[in-house]
Amino acid sequence: MNYKFKNIKKFSILILFFIFFITSEKVFAVDQNNAKVYFQSAVSVVAPKSEFLVSVYFHTLDPVNAFDLEVVYPQDKLQFLNSDNTNSVVDIWQSSPTILPNGNLRLTGGILKAFNGTGGLIIKMSFRAEKTGKIALFLVKNNLYLADGKGTEVKADTEIFSILIEENAKAVFSSTVPFKSTPADILIAQELKTFKSEMFWKKISIPLLILAAFLLVICLLAVYNKLRRKP
Repeated sequence: MNYKFKNIKKFSILILFFIFFITSEKVFAVDQNNAKVYFQSAVSVVAPKSEFLVSVYFHTLDPVNAFDLEVVYPQDKLQFLNSDNTNSVVDIWQSSPTILPNGNLRLTGGILKAFNGTGGLIIKMSFRAEKTGKIALFLVKNNLYLADGKGTEVKADTEIFSILIEENAKAVFSSTVPFKSTPADILIAQELKTFKSEMFWKKISIPLLILAAFLLVICLLAVYNKLRRKP
C-alpha cells in the first residue's frame, strides 16, 4: 500500500512540475517580448476646428523590422488631415497612411535596420477637431514582426488614447511636414520600375523574334520558289 502511495505521490509531483514548467515558459515568453504601441500628443484639451498632432510610437526588447497597424478614431468628431514621417524609424512604407473603406487608418511598413528599444517613432498624424466631446483613438490591429528570419508575428500591447474637445478650450494649430517618400522607398520604386520595364521587353521580345523568324522563312521560301520557276 505504501509503495502504491509513494508512486502516486511521485507521479503527482511530476505532473505539477510539468504544469509549472509550461506555465512559467509562457509567462517568460510574454515578459521577454514586452512590445507596446502607443499614442502621444502635446495637447489633451482643444477647441473645435483645432488642428493637432497625434504621434504613434512603439517599444520592444526584441528587434522588430515590420509592422501592420489599424487606427480607429471617431470620424464624426475628428477629420484626418495628413501624416508626417519626419524622424520616423520606418525606412520602407508599403504606402503612406491610408484610409480604409471603413474609415480607419492603416499603417504598414518595414525597417531596414531592425529596431529595438523605446520611443521608436512610426508616424505623426494630423487631425482637425470637428465636434465637442471626449474622443478616443485605439488600435484594432497591432501586429509587429520580429527580425528573426521567420517574420514572427507579435501582438503588441496597446492603450486607448483620449483627447477632450471643448468650446471654451484653447484653439491649437500644429504645423506638419507632408509625408515624404524615404530614400529606401525611392530606390525600391526605381528598381521596381526597371524590373517592370525589363519584364515588358522580355515578354514582347520573344513574340517579335518568332514573328521575325516566321517572316524570314516566308521570304526565303518566296525567293526559293521564284528561283525554281526560272528556266
